[in-house]
Amino acid sequence: PLKPYPPKVVAERGWGDCKDQAALVVALLRAVGVPASIALVGDAKLEELEDMPGLDWFSHAIVQCGDGVWADPTQPAAPGELPVQLEGRAALVVDGPDRGLHVLPAPGSQAHALQVHRKIVLHPSRPISVVETTVATGWLSYAIDPEDRSKEWAQAYADHHFESPLVTR
Repeated sequence: PLKPYPPKVVAERGWGDCKDQAALVVALLRAVGVPASIALVGDAKLEELEDMPGLDWFSHAIVQCGDGVWADPTQPAAPGELPVQLEGRAALVVDGPDRGLHVLPAPGSQAHALQVHRKIVLHPSRPISVVETTVATGWLSYAIDPEDRSKEWAQAYADHHFESPLVTR
């Protein structure tokens, strides 16, 4: 359905699609005095639009909350850090003082980076030692789940990249 479920229903059942989650977050923010609105996001950038889009053009719902802060409740990014695939897209804020078409912020690739540092130590009488450190910034820092960094995951990574029979953590 086009209309989101009531926020109370979404909170009670613990799940909902993008418009349900956006409506819930807007209701919660407004309940504590933070101005917030649902924003509909399309699949193109504003400059790619030839005409004013109809409702069928929009495929996702996010939240716009005061002072240009945007949040996608369906993603693990922090408020103000939109998933990369939404940056620069056209968004229609449906109510409130900012009602209308906007361009979602696009801070650029430098804001979202994944740096991998490898230290390889060669020992004359022992196996090679490899220490890898990964540093993620921006949206990528939320996309990497530390729980996924199990010994099995590390072993599979080492097998693939280094053909190593053993990983110690």
